[in-house]
Amino acid sequence: MRFILFFTIFLSQQLFAQSDDSWKPLFNGKNLKGWSMPGTAEAKLENDEVVVKNLPGNNSGWILTDAEYDNFEIEGEFFLPPSARGGLFFRYNTSAGGDPSSTAYEINLSNNPDQASPTGTIDGLARAIWVPSINTQWNKFRVSAEGDYLRVWINDTQVSQTHDRRSIKGKIGLRAYGNEGTVKWKNLRIRVLPAMANAGPLIEDYLRNTGRGTTTSLFDGSSLTGWKIVGDARWLVVDGAILGDTGPKGQGWLVTEKAFSNFYMSYKFKLEDGHNSGVFIRWDTTATEITLQNSLETNIYDPGGYMWGFPTGSIVSHSRSFPGITDSDDWNQVEIFAFGDHICLYLNGQKTTDFHVPATFDRPGYICLQAGRQAARPDQGPSQVRFKDLMIKDLSGIPFVGY
Repeated sequence: MRFILFFTIFLSQQLFAQSDDSWKPLFNGKNLKGWSMPGTAEAKLENDEVVVKNLPGNNSGWILTDAEYDNFEIEGEFFLPPSARGGLFFRYNTSAGGDPSSTAYEINLSNNPDQASPTGTIDGLARAIWVPSINTQWNKFRVSAEGDYLRVWINDTQVSQTHDRRSIKGKIGLRAYGNEGTVKWKNLRIRVLPAMANAGPLIEDYLRNTGRGTTTSLFDGSSLTGWKIVGDARWLVVDGAILGDTGPKGQGWLVTEKAFSNFYMSYKFKLEDGHNSGVFIRWDTTATEITLQNSLETNIYDPGGYMWGFPTGSIVSHSRSFPGITDSDDWNQVEIFAFGDHICLYLNGQKTTDFHVPATFDRPGYICLQAGRQAARPDQGPSQVRFKDLMIKDLSGIPFVGY
């Protein structure tokens, strides 16, 4: 009954919430009226551009809107000189204080892809897929904040998204980093969106804690009952764990005999540095081969450095995790939350992915453990991977009321 009430309230608020569908400029084109400078940066209008410059002796400096916003879309263009770094932050509550990247939300802007937080990253929460921002031209951006659902586009490509409730309302800011660092902005405009109600828990909290659904073990600790082998890798049970071994030339998967759609899954893995694995979910039950076109790969592979496309905890081709969370000397725990088009991953207690996948992947499918070749090595070297404590809570046919 409580969930029905929440849902009724949520729908009512959506039906009666008002928004302003028109876009409005964030600068009036004449002066900086409507903006403040807290003392760590200077700004000026120059040729219809807003130039934000950090003051000497400071790590960074920013300017702030006088107005506060909760649900909105903002878009415009930015220009970063070579080696410069900037940021756009939102929902900054001045009474809470602190750095905007930790008390509000900051979108990182940088020309350097070889770093933990490339352009479009929601700092500390959602790492962007790298889309080059060119330091010889203007680059477009768009940010959407609807309730706890946050999304970022760079040059018309969506690069990051997440659900988070750190802050629900506050000011918008433009930041420049480095000693006298400078960032330019133009064509900044904003559109207010309807009010959103947080009708229930986040997906990970609900799927972890709901008493609904059937919880079962996917591995009995002594046999491969309930699984089938696809490909050339060897799969054995060794010391109470599943061992996948590619051998000199093989690779392959261990696949559940049952298909799953909406579920919460938890497991542990152990993998040496450079070795390659993954857990594919929702593999098309009509397919004969396992590919990125007919399944979602939650990756287990981190060869080191910031340039690797999809480190452990990523959904390959969709969502990019922060690197360096895996311990190659010990067991690592992964949690997968899958409901409809929404997939969320946790690695060793840290959220690494929170993404809405294309609708084609909102379907039942098999779960596939991978033993893969070492893609970062020219000779595609062999790999060994171990899995244990595999548990799944099947939530098929059970509604989710959240967000």
